[in-house]
Amino acid sequence: VALGHVQGDGRLRVIFCALQPSNNDLSRVSGLLARSYDVRGIFLVRDPRAHLSSKLVRNPTLNLARFCQRQNSYWREIDRFALDYGPVMRLRFEDLVTDTEVCMRRVCEFSGIDFSPAVLEYTQGGEASRSNSSFAASSGIDRGVLTRYRDTLPAQTVAYLEQHCLPELFWRGPDQSRLAAGGSLTASA
Repeated sequence: VALGHVQGDGRLRVIFCALQPSNNDLSRVSGLLARSYDVRGIFLVRDPRAHLSSKLVRNPTLNLARFCQRQNSYWREIDRFALDYGPVMRLRFEDLVTDTEVCMRRVCEFSGIDFSPAVLEYTQGGEASRSNSSFAASSGIDRGVLTRYRDTLPAQTVAYLEQHCLPELFWRGPDQSRLAAGGSLTASA
């Protein structure tokens, strides 16, 4: 997304959004663009337990060790992006679900655009989304996606994730997640 110029900086502002994990694609592209553009990244981070539960629906033979490696790599990619290319924002999926308006206001502020209530209306092609997301095809957000893993993942799988994924990846609830996610960054968190 290109967002125009910043006063005093002739470079076009470019904001990237990444869903975990991204295979470092954004970092590679950003390395090229940072020479000529003001690059920023918004990285969506989701608790690996809920993320795995969602992924297993489409890929039941997913390699658990590889999944954890990719989750950890994604967290570190955000730090590298901040150091090498420009400001980043870690946005917790769980915060987006539980406090959508506050999160979208932060996204707009980080991106340098005015907030509009229209950003709270999730659609695909102008229609209610039928995707596998927290937005149901009907109106409203399904908050059950945050804890559904408790019913779908075996205890030993949850224990494996908790042992092999970085602690920063886990959602601790609405009061602690902002501290763990780090908010907007200029270097890391």
